[in-house]
Amino acid sequence: MNFEEFKDTFATDVKDTLERRSGSAYEVESRKVDKMNESYEALTVKQQDQIIGVNLNLDSLYRELDDGADYGVLVSKAKQITCRIFFAKVLRLMGWSANYKYKVLGKLIRTDTDQIFVFDFK
Repeated sequence: MNFEEFKDTFATDVKDTLERRSGSAYEVESRKVDKMNESYEALTVKQQDQIIGVNLNLDSLYRELDDGADYGVLVSKAKQITCRIFFAKVLRLMGWSANYKYKVLGKLIRTDTDQIFVFDFK
């Protein structure tokens, strides 16, 4: 599979996997990301109608595939990456250390159109 085929197939598979697992709609698009010390082809993944998303480095993921990584595992990593980023943001906001485990009580609240987890950070 060449890079362009990988990019298109991976975008479709990540979107389908996230929507199937979460029940929410996602927007997935490829674009070039320019940072101070590197540029790479990225897959931007965000929940539909949200302003915050995650950039997955497609160049790096394609190299992993080329080095023999299992394609299905790479697709599954996309879900894990978004969870890790969320976890890192919570740690930073709360001033917590990644060296410890935390137990947080939470509740899922649903309306006709939305779902939200509410946590008690006492």
